[in-house]
Amino acid sequence: MAPIEGKWIAAFVEVLQRCGVRPGDACAVLAESQSRPVLPQLAVLALHQLGASHFLATVPTPALTAPMPVRSTGASSALRGQPAVVQALARCALVVDCTVEGLQHAAELAPILAGGARVLVVSNEHPEILERCLPQAQDEAQARDAMRGSFAASGDRAASAVSHVGWGLNRRARWDAMTYYDKRDFNGTELRACAGNFLYSTGANEVAGRHTAGHFDLPLRGCTVELDGQAVVRDGVLL
Repeated sequence: MAPIEGKWIAAFVEVLQRCGVRPGDACAVLAESQSRPVLPQLAVLALHQLGASHFLATVPTPALTAPMPVRSTGASSALRGQPAVVQALARCALVVDCTVEGLQHAAELAPILAGGARVLVVSNEHPEILERCLPQAQDEAQARDAMRGSFAASGDRAASAVSHVGWGLNRRARWDAMTYYDKRDFNGTELRACAGNFLYSTGANEVAGRHTAGHFDLPLRGCTVELDGQAVVRDGVLL
């Protein structure tokens, strides 16, 4: 396990403050037995520093069911619908999600959000990557401005196979970062977030009610992306 660094705690504190965590807030850190151990520890230390009321819930990583390796699907099966755990998380102000695959497309996300909890997904990366790509204040307006409506063809069966599409906005993220890390220290999030890439994803889509372990994120460089005729990325350069 990577030794705890004070700068990493400070980075977690900064992100949690941006999530609106206040002293006394009831917060949960969700991990599983195969989570990168340093991440839930950093989350717990940061919540402690902010004065939040918090607890750590660690569930067993379930047995593999897919016939091939499954990585970074955003559809964690760690909770396995356990009502006691889901109910406890739903009653929190914030859940810091440190599961291996993340709850973005997990079946349990909807009832957790319905209970009033907010969920912060921490990608299962080496903390150095999270530190280097730390969200900054100026990122929020750009990201919110980039948010769009549903596909016009959302009722089309062909469109239902799309998990999500988007383009990278983080100018601190690098497309070539994978060459600098051991595979175990890298989850691929940085490649999907780097400014100017276009991301096409297949697989799980909780809005469409499709939950599957088959998932591919395809970040593409050198693309031009237009929304309603307005270029937001031209030849891989974020405008």
